Amino acid sequence: MENRASIYGGFIVAGIAIVALFFLYTTTNQELSDTQSDLDVAEDTISEQTTSIANLDGDLETSYAEATTAAESAADAQATLEADLASAEEDTANTEATLEANATAAAEAAAEAADAQATLEADLASAEEDTANAEATLEANATAAAEAAAEAADAQATLEADLASAEDDVANAEATLEANATAAAEAAAEAADAQATLVSEVNAAVDASNDAQATASALSGEVFNLQSQLSDSEGVVADLQSQLDSANAEIDSFSSNDAAPADSGMSGGDGVTTGGATVVPNVPIGALFYTVDNFNDDPEAWFTGIDNGDDGSFSIASNGNYILESFDVEFAVLETSHGPVVNDFYMEVDVIPGECGATDALFAVDVRNTVDGAYYFFVSCDLEYWSANVFVGDGLQNITEGFIDSPPTDYDSVQTISILAQGNQLTLYLDGIELTRIVDSTYIEGIIGFAMLTEAITRFEIDAIRIWEIQ
Repeated sequence: MENRASIYGGFIVAGIAIVALFFLYTTTNQELSDTQSDLDVAEDTISEQTTSIANLDGDLETSYAEATTAAESAADAQATLEADLASAEEDTANTEATLEANATAAAEAAAEAADAQATLEADLASAEEDTANAEATLEANATAAAEAAAEAADAQATLEADLASAEDDVANAEATLEANATAAAEAAAEAADAQATLVSEVNAAVDASNDAQATASALSGEVFNLQSQLSDSEGVVADLQSQLDSANAEIDSFSSNDAAPADSGMSGGDGVTTGGATVVPNVPIGALFYTVDNFNDDPEAWFTGIDNGDDGSFSIASNGNYILESFDVEFAVLETSHGPVVNDFYMEVDVIPGECGATDALFAVDVRNTVDGAYYFFVSCDLEYWSANVFVGDGLQNITEGFIDSPPTDYDSVQTISILAQGNQLTLYLDGIELTRIVDSTYIEGIIGFAMLTEAITRFEIDAIRIWEIQ
């Protein structure tokens, strides 16, 4: 029994072992199958990798060839780069030399700029000082102008009062003249023969005159003076005859000498010569009431300084001459005025054309200057041209003009420009020669002045001014 049990036990053990072996076989076989599958996959992978390796070998050969070409190109580029570097180093050396030279030049330019800055600052300081002086001068001129305006207002008031008084005197004189005319008519009847002879002589003189208008004006003035001197009826005939004889002599003299006679020395009466180069025609001359021989005697009377338009300047020289001088501008207009208010007068101005930047530059003496305008008598710098003008409204109107046949050759010496203003007649003379005579009633009185028109640097000097009254 025990053996049987052992046998059974052995069979059981063997069976278990067989089962275990079968299970192991099954499992091992499955694993082998799986391993075979893995081997197949691995073989496929190896095949693919072999193909890839073959491809990589081809790519590697291509890459090697390209790398070789690139190396050769790199070698060429390296050589080119080294050449460029050598050239750049040479350029750098040249640039550094140029920069060093530029730095030296810049230092020198900076030094010059510093000097220029110092000079500029000095000029600026001088300009500021000049500006301060100019402002002080302008302030003084403004004060003088205000004082002159006040004096002008007083003079205007006085003139109006005198005019009113004169109108009363005229009315009284007219009444007296009417009475005297009646007495003269009665006395004239007693001296008919003598008067007829005198009238015949007067008519002959009038017919011989070349300037009827001037003669008539002179006769009218003489008749007025004659009538104003009649104080009563006693001796009217003798007084009238004496005055007519004087008128006759004056007419004869005036007819034979329309231009100004040439003489010098001051005297009174009907035909008068003066101390200047020009000679007064036969008109009643009074006293010398305004004269300037040295402008330094009254330096504030005439304007000095820069012209309002910055075209030039007015100054007084050390010798006392009054200077009008233009700047270097395209067109210069300078004008100044002063002196007393005058009506009828005779004036002489001694002028020196000091520098004629343009020979056609014009110097003017203006008379009867008012706030509305004036008469301007121009003479060119070369003394060859003249013109008479009147300023009305906003413009200068030419009345007449002409040329001098034989102008002075020493035009840079003293020349005398003279103007005779009597009523509505104004006459212009140059060194005693009558240039023109105009008739115009725009202005009857005013002050005097000077002006200059030029297109180049020009200088005129006024040496003296003389003005006489006309009775």
